[in-house]
Amino acid sequence: MRTRRSGWWGRTARLVWIALVVVALGAPLGAPASAASGPLQPYDIGAPTLLDVWVDPLTGDDGNGGESRELALRTLNEAWNRIPQGTEL
Repeated sequence: MRTRRSGWWGRTARLVWIALVVVALGAPLGAPASAASGPLQPYDIGAPTLLDVWVDPLTGDDGNGGESRELALRTLNEAWNRIPQGTEL
């Protein structure tokens, strides 16, 4: 005979079970109703300028350029500060 769990674990187990059933039935979780009605449309991202910036908290130096592993910055804050003013993110 199975016993029904109560409390936090029981509620969590029931929510996980419900989520699995919903996913198994094919209903997308958290998706807007219109997303389920048709295929996704392509999104034009334009012509972005992409730049790799290397950050290494152990051996990096915020005086470096960040353009390679050997010239990595030390902090994410410095990498963020190097984004030109007025750049749309």
